[in-house]
Amino acid sequence: MVTYLVGTCHVDLKGPQRLRKFLDFVRPSSICHEGSEEFAKGLFEERRYGIKTFLQMANQPDPALKFAAMLEYVQGYEIWVPHQHKQENNPTANIYPLENQQVLQDALECLNKLLEKEDVYEMPSVLEKEITRELMNGDIRGFQKYIDTSYFDSKAVADFRSLVETDYLLEERDKPMEQKIREITLNDAKGTTVVVCGSGHIFGEYKNLYERLRDLSPCRLRLPELDKF
Repeated sequence: MVTYLVGTCHVDLKGPQRLRKFLDFVRPSSICHEGSEEFAKGLFEERRYGIKTFLQMANQPDPALKFAAMLEYVQGYEIWVPHQHKQENNPTANIYPLENQQVLQDALECLNKLLEKEDVYEMPSVLEKEITRELMNGDIRGFQKYIDTSYFDSKAVADFRSLVETDYLLEERDKPMEQKIREITLNDAKGTTVVVCGSGHIFGEYKNLYERLRDLSPCRLRLPELDKF
């Protein structure tokens, strides 16, 4: 049994190609992703109906529109890239959402309440300021540079958690995800499992998924580290 825990940034512009390259290389028998089955279906529907708008934006000469198109394109790549990989290169792979819809909905409500707090934006980090600047300027290379840096910013998750009144967004969601991962790896004991989650769940400075699953001897990777495969 081999288990990989892959930490992602949800707006990584290189995310789709990085994850696809890794999956094509490893050819896992089981792929787990953050989110629910209902969320995945909704994402696929949005992509199916929004592809025309995306292509129109991508063909515009305006750099800001191209940037917006790229951000739209990568939305939910942790979910749609595994399905693309299965369809085109690994038909026997099994794909498993790690959450149910109610848990995910509760997390989104918790996040929305957090974002409504004015003090969330009062003291942005230097890294956050740089990312925002590149985003506003439509600088794709600059944005990607700082996204790659954010993967290795050990304070990012800790600072985020300090703003949340409960640990629901991370620890409370990790508990059922841990159980689901254990069930999947047990049922696929001779195979290779890849777990794709936001970096905070795998590298955050708390009892994260990696710490919870250490008895399985998982290999954890940040998405930029997959460039070497």
